[in-house]
Amino acid sequence: MRVFGRGMVWLISILILAGCTTDFDLTAPEKDIWVVYGILNPGDSVQYVRVYKGFLPESDAFEYARDSSMSLPGMLVTLTDGIRTWEAEQVDSVLKQPEDGTFYPYQTLYRFNTSGNDELELDTEYELEVTQPGNDTFSLRASTLTPDAARIFSPTTTPGQGRDRCLQQVNLESDFTLTFNNEQATAYEIRVYLDYFADEVQQEAVFGPTTLFVDDVRCNQVSNFCYRFGTQEILRSFSRQLSDHEGAELTYGVDDDTRCASDVADLPRVLRFEVTSMDAQLYNYRQVNSAQVSNINTVRPEYTNVEGPEGSITLGILGSYSTAFSYGRLSECSEYLLNLNGTESPNGACSFQ
Repeated sequence: MRVFGRGMVWLISILILAGCTTDFDLTAPEKDIWVVYGILNPGDSVQYVRVYKGFLPESDAFEYARDSSMSLPGMLVTLTDGIRTWEAEQVDSVLKQPEDGTFYPYQTLYRFNTSGNDELELDTEYELEVTQPGNDTFSLRASTLTPDAARIFSPTTTPGQGRDRCLQQVNLESDFTLTFNNEQATAYEIRVYLDYFADEVQQEAVFGPTTLFVDDVRCNQVSNFCYRFGTQEILRSFSRQLSDHEGAELTYGVDDDTRCASDVADLPRVLRFEVTSMDAQLYNYRQVNSAQVSNINTVRPEYTNVEGPEGSITLGILGSYSTAFSYGRLSECSEYLLNLNGTESPNGACSFQ
């Protein structure tokens, strides 16, 4: 038994030593990886789609990227809703051209004209197909359902004198809650814009976007969605951006003469609240690629809705989103704290907290 035991030890040792080699092939056989990336927005007059190939070469990756174009020119790229079909135009864009030539300078994009009678529609499923003329076996497909635009309830317009409609006053110096409804989309984010002039030069301050959310945030609504901003959260963001114009006269286009109008379209749209609604494909793709849901110890999965030829590797996303806007006006206190329109402090309690 001892001889047998010693023999087993020697056999195991030989196997271990034989396995301890530094001659490893760390790369898989070189192959093409097909990638499609496109985000549809029915509110835009053009849509862009990138079609390119990834790589896993055994040679130096930087040399490969410098000498090789990842783009796939000459493809037939179409978009259809089952009734209408759009055919993309190939365009070349110079995105990266550093002096040392690290990256291949040109990238091919495919552009759809979606203006006028060719505009995309909300709540509609679109299928993208990429084919290669002369190659009947090559096809890349992906689809997305464009979400409806959100219906924003607050802020909104309020009744004025006669048939006038007036911009709702938004008190950014206190807690503010935006409410909307859109049960069709999967996720949402919010931005807030303020158009103003600094010494008669038009400027724009932007808050956001907020983090993606799928449920009410710091509030609760039974039949609608709501997002409650922190106390002076938006106001402080605007104030930091407006402070870049120290000494300039700051104005914005809402006063007693313009805050009401008989036609809503004539109301100033200088304080805008934007709700972006996303489909499931785009939401899943962003979540998988978000640094907030991974760390250096995480093996990040690849998420894609792109389908390719059998046995091929496909990456990327075809997603969609829609936007909705609502408009308001600043309170006197917010105007004062932002130093807009020369507004004086309405009371002694108007201050940054």
